[in-house]
Amino acid sequence: MKTHLLGLLALAILPLASCQQAAPQILRSQSATALSQHEVRSTIWLGHHQEGGFDGYGSAVIVGEKQLLTNRHFWVQAENWRQAPLPERATLALLGEQGDFLARDFRLIAAGDPGQPSSAMTESSYDRVNRSDWVLIETDAPIWTTNDIAPLHEPARTPKWQAVPGSQLFIAGYSSVFMPASLEHNLRKDGKLPSETYGELVHFFESGPYLIEGPAKLVSGAAVMDFHVDSAIPLGHSGGGVYVWNSQNRRAELIGLFHSRVLTTETTEVQSKPLGLNILNSTKVQESSTAALRYAPLDALPL
Repeated sequence: MKTHLLGLLALAILPLASCQQAAPQILRSQSATALSQHEVRSTIWLGHHQEGGFDGYGSAVIVGEKQLLTNRHFWVQAENWRQAPLPERATLALLGEQGDFLARDFRLIAAGDPGQPSSAMTESSYDRVNRSDWVLIETDAPIWTTNDIAPLHEPARTPKWQAVPGSQLFIAGYSSVFMPASLEHNLRKDGKLPSETYGELVHFFESGPYLIEGPAKLVSGAAVMDFHVDSAIPLGHSGGGVYVWNSQNRRAELIGLFHSRVLTTETTEVQSKPLGLNILNSTKVQESSTAALRYAPLDALPL
């Protein structure tokens, strides 16, 4: 069976109106059950601040006393995010303990370089985008503590490390697919929420992050999470952490930063022998569409 990349279909930010390959190292173990939200509290909600609330939101990972990692496409907030200039500073919204949106000034510390877009994207081009959709940002007024910093899965810091296909991954974030249908409908309708829905939206954010769970697999040599092709795109999970469970350390550990869903096509050769005769043996190629969630691996991040 061969798997081919069709293209980056959707970046998962939610607007209101991210030499020879070494053999993969086997994870020590996997959690038998889904993680609790407490295990991934290093992934937090993050919005673009505007008076009285926010304009567009995604997710971010706490990686330092004052630092967050999120997607470059979230920070730029533009469709042509690969070409758009990188802002040196931005005012972002964080969710306070009282359910209020707190404005915080952030400055850019480092960013991935996705290169210039090309009319003919190759697998190497996709790999570069996959590894570079991130920014490291810093604020002088964090609302988190050092206890919230994401623990790293140390083997994943090795260049070319990959989670073993089939091992379980967890992506944390604030996708609208987890919202009640009525709230999601209002959110997508015109970018504005009626006052009676505001409290419901805040409660949704306060109850996060939300977890997507699935097996690791390889697509065109890149590590991804398998995802059902008919599942809704997890808008709002953009910038959320990708975790594995390490039972030896009894904790969820960061292995990457989620940024987008992709569609893939798998080709399978099927041999048939009409009437059981080898002389009539024929081979047919069957194609099927699949999907995957892509993330920047830990060795590509400034950690």
